[in-house]
Amino acid sequence: MPQMIFVDEESEGEEGIALFRQRQPPQDSLHWQMLNHQPGDGLLTDQVSLLRSFGNDLGRIDADLSETVNHDTRDWHYNLVLATWSCIFGYCEALATHKDPLRRFDLFPVPIDALRRLVQEEFVPLIKSAVEMLPDATVRSTITKTNDNILSIQRVQNQHRERVQGISNAIWQNTLPKANIKDELHANSVYICLRGKAVDKKSLDCFGAAVTTIAALLILGNDSQQEEYRVQSYLTLSEDHAYERHEVVSKVVDNQHDNVSIVTGTCEVAIPGTTNLAKSKRGREISFTLENNNDAGDDKPNQRIVPENSWLYMAKNPVVCKTLPMALVAIVGNMNPTIEMPSSANKPILASGQLYDMKRDLLWILYDRGHMKEFPFGILELGDCEEHRETSRGKEEIELSSLDFIPQYQQKSSSSYNPPITITRNEQLLLEAIQINRSVFQEGQVYPYFYAAHFHKNAGKELGHEEEYRLVEAMHLYSRAAYVASRYPYHIGCMQLNKHMTSAAVLISDDMMTVEEESNGRNNRKKVPRSWHYTANAVAFGTWLVGFYDSLLYWEETSGENTNFVEILNLSHKCFLGKMFVLLAQEVRIQVLAKILEQAEDPSGSDAPEPLIRCVAHGSLSYFGSLRSKRLSTKGLLWAALCKTKVSVPEIAMVISTDGESCDTRSGHRTKRLRR
Repeated sequence: MPQMIFVDEESEGEEGIALFRQRQPPQDSLHWQMLNHQPGDGLLTDQVSLLRSFGNDLGRIDADLSETVNHDTRDWHYNLVLATWSCIFGYCEALATHKDPLRRFDLFPVPIDALRRLVQEEFVPLIKSAVEMLPDATVRSTITKTNDNILSIQRVQNQHRERVQGISNAIWQNTLPKANIKDELHANSVYICLRGKAVDKKSLDCFGAAVTTIAALLILGNDSQQEEYRVQSYLTLSEDHAYERHEVVSKVVDNQHDNVSIVTGTCEVAIPGTTNLAKSKRGREISFTLENNNDAGDDKPNQRIVPENSWLYMAKNPVVCKTLPMALVAIVGNMNPTIEMPSSANKPILASGQLYDMKRDLLWILYDRGHMKEFPFGILELGDCEEHRETSRGKEEIELSSLDFIPQYQQKSSSSYNPPITITRNEQLLLEAIQINRSVFQEGQVYPYFYAAHFHKNAGKELGHEEEYRLVEAMHLYSRAAYVASRYPYHIGCMQLNKHMTSAAVLISDDMMTVEEESNGRNNRKKVPRSWHYTANAVAFGTWLVGFYDSLLYWEETSGENTNFVEILNLSHKCFLGKMFVLLAQEVRIQVLAKILEQAEDPSGSDAPEPLIRCVAHGSLSYFGSLRSKRLSTKGLLWAALCKTKVSVPEIAMVISTDGESCDTRSGHRTKRLRR
């Protein structure tokens, strides 16, 4: 993985290259100059004052959450909190992350009053005018009570959809039109909605569109519309998508009981474009989007893709930000301090240290107040910040057996070590995110495993021989990520997940299985297979490597007939299983295959729960042994090829079989993969 360099602080880079802080004051930026400043405006002069201001707002929200609050009595400031802080953080991110160093500025002072004024003078009128233009008068403001009570709960929901559509259309109309928002960076805030077009030529990304819509709905007070009907909107997140989820609550009072009926629904809002077609898709149920993809017939799946089985919608079990602080976790977690990703592994990643520090400390505040208990992504981002901008708190050592979220059987196992096994607080965060993923989200998320795998990968290659076992744990975690992915049928919405698997394979190859050959010339280094210090580590690693590919093979086999979509399962790819396997010494490969067979024949481990962490210390190893792929059957051509001294996998070994017969018996060739 490339080195990360923070361009906004004094430090000494690789080979003694001096790096100096960008000292351009924010007052010189177009971002500052386009704000409406007034005499006496308040300024946040440093990070301490920003954290204090954020903490004060969060404290007021927490006080509301701890009491029974009448939504009608919440003050104007409460309804503006999400929009205001999204605007502040978006402004800071825009200042610190421009690729042109002449357009990067210090974050402080932050003109907080001018940014609040921006929300009140531009964002609020924008969304209010959008609602005023809606044709149905009952949608323009809170729904008025009718004597006949003719408004059904379904009609209320339909009116809510019209409202969401109108707001979302206005938001997209106010942003720079772009056909594709997938790769848009630093486009995740209310600030970009208001200034992205004018300053940095930015459009909104998926998250930015969703959080801006939710912020607008909160300002309009959509959670308290009528005594009999109340609609509450929530920011809703999967691992690659963001949208609106709502509850329509109907309360009917009779002589004896209060009957409460709740209807839930979703609205797509992250549909870019200003065409009538794009506008018509906003406000629709998420199942409508998937239905269109199914009808297109792109992927020929064995089963139709619906929210209940789609990775894009987390099998209808996404993160629902049911409290305002959870939405704040989302906007802080989505802050992106990266300035530029390198075009090659030899170049560094450029990032803003100031923005990283701000993000880290904001996340600690939210974590300490208990707002991440059902939000793995927020915890993972906090761990990522600690990995790159470590604090004494992140380095704090704690005993593994003392963690209350560790399964009891593993607490007992880890406490038997002498001295007791200790981990850093940062590592605890990663384990906590994995545990929440399992207990709350039925292990539906892959990112907790990717983040933890990256952590162990970096620690294993940087911390010395006694930490080599971490490479085994990293490979186990990558394998688990592939296992989770294989539970979802593939469709066009899984493209990003597929790309993550390719990226993981490249990291496995470049950072764990190979090292740079020692050479006098810096520019003449080449990669050679890693020389493992402990053969046992290499063997355990190799079994999980096979497990990683087994899940990807299984993913293809269960997603549809002739559905060859995993890029690294192409024989010509540099990370194809056969090419990766030969990076292990022949004697290690023999032991790997023998160990997998041994594990498969051991019935004692088949029903054992998946440990939260497998390789907890040097000498504590575990092995993969549960093959699921038909093509990787121990009696198949692929397994036979891996057993040979010279590994050469025939194309027919990669053909997906149905009921024991090849899908392409005429040629024996791997079916052409889908290209998107």
